[in-house]
Amino acid sequence: MRVAVAQGKAYVAASGGGLEIYDVSDPLGVYRLSHLSFPDGSGGSVVTDGEVENVEVVGNLVYVANYDGGLRIVDVSEPQSPQLVGGYDALGDVFDTQVLGDRVYL
Repeated sequence: MRVAVAQGKAYVAASGGGLEIYDVSDPLGVYRLSHLSFPDGSGGSVVTDGEVENVEVVGNLVYVANYDGGLRIVDVSEPQSPQLVGGYDALGDVFDTQVLGDRVYL
Protein backbone atom coordinates (compact mmCIF):
# COMPACT_ATOMS: atom_id res chain seq x y z
CA MET A 1 0.00 0.00 0.00
CA ARG A 2 1.30 3.44 -0.92
CA VAL A 3 0.01 6.82 0.12
CA ALA A 4 0.35 10.30 -1.37
CA VAL A 5 -0.72 13.31 0.71
CA ALA A 6 -1.60 16.69 -0.80
CA GLN A 7 -3.83 19.62 0.23
CA GLY A 8 -5.19 17.86 3.32
CA LYS A 9 -6.13 14.70 1.41
CA ALA A 10 -4.55 11.25 1.50
CA TYR A 11 -4.68 9.18 -1.68
CA VAL A 12 -4.20 5.51 -0.83
CA ALA A 13 -3.20 2.89 -3.41
CA ALA A 14 -4.93 -0.06 -1.80
CA SER A 15 -3.80 -2.70 -4.35
CA GLY A 16 -6.81 -4.89 -5.16
CA GLY A 17 -8.93 -2.61 -2.97
CA GLY A 18 -8.66 0.24 -5.47
CA LEU A 19 -8.00 3.88 -4.69
CA GLU A 20 -9.24 5.50 -1.49
CA ILE A 21 -9.34 9.22 -0.75
CA TYR A 22 -9.35 10.48 2.85
CA ASP A 23 -9.66 13.91 4.40
CA VAL A 24 -6.66 14.17 6.74
CA SER A 25 -6.80 17.90 7.41
CA ASP A 26 -7.73 17.20 11.06
CA PRO A 27 -5.55 14.38 12.49
CA LEU A 28 -8.22 13.66 15.12
CA GLY A 29 -11.03 13.50 12.57
CA VAL A 30 -9.77 11.55 9.54
CA TYR A 31 -12.56 10.22 7.32
CA ARG A 32 -12.97 8.63 3.92
CA LEU A 33 -14.24 10.89 1.15
CA SER A 34 -14.47 8.33 -1.63
CA HIS A 35 -13.45 4.91 -2.80
CA LEU A 36 -12.71 4.00 -6.41
CA SER A 37 -13.52 0.38 -7.04
CA PHE A 38 -11.39 -1.48 -9.49
CA PRO A 39 -10.99 -4.53 -11.38
CA ASP A 40 -14.46 -5.64 -12.40
CA GLY A 41 -16.34 -2.34 -12.52
CA SER A 42 -18.97 -3.55 -10.06
CA GLY A 43 -19.01 -0.33 -8.08
CA GLY A 44 -17.41 3.02 -7.39
CA SER A 45 -17.46 6.09 -9.55
CA VAL A 46 -14.36 5.34 -11.61
CA VAL A 47 -13.70 2.04 -13.32
CA THR A 48 -10.31 0.76 -14.44
CA ASP A 49 -8.73 -2.67 -14.73
CA GLY A 50 -6.15 -4.32 -12.52
CA GLU A 51 -4.78 -3.41 -9.11
CA VAL A 52 -3.72 0.03 -7.92
CA GLU A 53 0.02 -0.12 -7.21
CA ASN A 54 0.96 3.54 -6.73
CA VAL A 55 -0.43 7.06 -6.97
CA GLU A 56 1.08 10.47 -7.63
CA VAL A 57 -0.78 13.72 -7.08
CA VAL A 58 -0.09 16.79 -9.22
CA GLY A 59 -2.53 19.63 -8.63
CA ASN A 60 -6.06 18.26 -9.07
CA LEU A 61 -4.92 15.15 -10.92
CA VAL A 62 -4.02 11.75 -9.51
CA TYR A 63 -1.87 9.53 -11.72
CA VAL A 64 -2.68 5.91 -10.91
CA ALA A 65 -0.25 3.08 -11.65
CA ASN A 66 -2.90 0.47 -12.36
CA TYR A 67 -0.73 -2.65 -12.81
CA ASP A 68 -2.12 -4.54 -15.84
CA GLY A 69 -4.67 -1.75 -16.35
CA GLY A 70 -1.91 0.71 -17.36
CA LEU A 71 -2.02 4.36 -16.36
CA ARG A 72 -5.25 6.04 -15.27
CA ILE A 73 -5.61 9.77 -14.65
CA VAL A 74 -8.28 10.90 -12.21
CA ASP A 75 -9.51 14.46 -11.65
CA VAL A 76 -9.94 14.98 -7.90
CA SER A 77 -10.94 18.65 -7.94
CA GLU A 78 -14.07 17.34 -6.18
CA PRO A 79 -12.61 14.53 -4.04
CA GLN A 80 -16.06 13.21 -3.07
CA SER A 81 -16.79 12.67 -6.77
CA PRO A 82 -13.55 11.91 -8.65
CA GLN A 83 -13.69 11.57 -12.43
CA LEU A 84 -11.61 9.46 -14.78
CA VAL A 85 -10.20 11.91 -17.35
CA GLY A 86 -7.57 9.89 -19.18
CA GLY A 87 -5.31 6.93 -19.33
CA TYR A 88 -2.86 4.84 -21.28
CA ASP A 89 -2.98 1.09 -21.83
CA ALA A 90 0.67 0.10 -21.45
CA LEU A 91 2.16 -2.96 -23.12
CA GLY A 92 3.45 -4.24 -19.79
CA ASP A 93 2.50 -3.98 -16.14
CA VAL A 94 2.66 -0.53 -14.51
CA PHE A 95 3.93 -0.39 -10.92
CA ASP A 96 4.89 3.28 -10.57
CA THR A 97 4.52 6.69 -12.17
CA GLN A 98 6.66 9.81 -12.20
CA VAL A 99 5.33 13.12 -13.49
CA LEU A 100 7.95 15.60 -14.69
CA GLY A 101 6.57 18.71 -16.34
CA ASP A 102 4.12 17.67 -19.04
CA ARG A 103 5.34 14.04 -19.23
CA VAL A 104 4.39 10.94 -17.28
CA TYR A 105 6.97 8.16 -16.98
CA LEU A 106 5.85 4.58 -16.26
